[in-house]
Amino acid sequence: MTEQRHDDGACPTSIDSLLRATARGDEAAFGRLYDRSVRLVLGEAVRRCTSRGVAIDDCADRVLAEDLVVSIYLDVWARAGQYAAGDHGGLRSAGRPSASARPDPWRWLFDLAAARVEADLASGSTAGTRLREAS
Repeated sequence: MTEQRHDDGACPTSIDSLLRATARGDEAAFGRLYDRSVRLVLGEAVRRCTSRGVAIDDCADRVLAEDLVVSIYLDVWARAGQYAAGDHGGLRSAGRPSASARPDPWRWLFDLAAARVEADLASGSTAGTRLREAS
């Protein structure tokens, strides 16, 4: 993955380095991670919902999508240490050639989004209830 500079001229950072910094409890890195990844992670969550027959295409559904994003990024904060340690946490990205290597950071984020959508659909959570009602 290509390193990129932020608008503020800060040192180059990658999604991988932002995830590792998040694992160390760096809230600023977590904010940058969110800013750099939220659109793609939201897109993955919407795609997962759509594949389960839940279309997110109006304003009310947008609130549902925002709830999902909050849940996904709470999971990112809580599980970033697993990513940094190379522990795939049961996510699909575990199927990498080396069990000790960290997964691709984008794949890890997308797998976490998919796992959250599935968990919310299967649970009695507010988001899960709303997902089931929307289908």
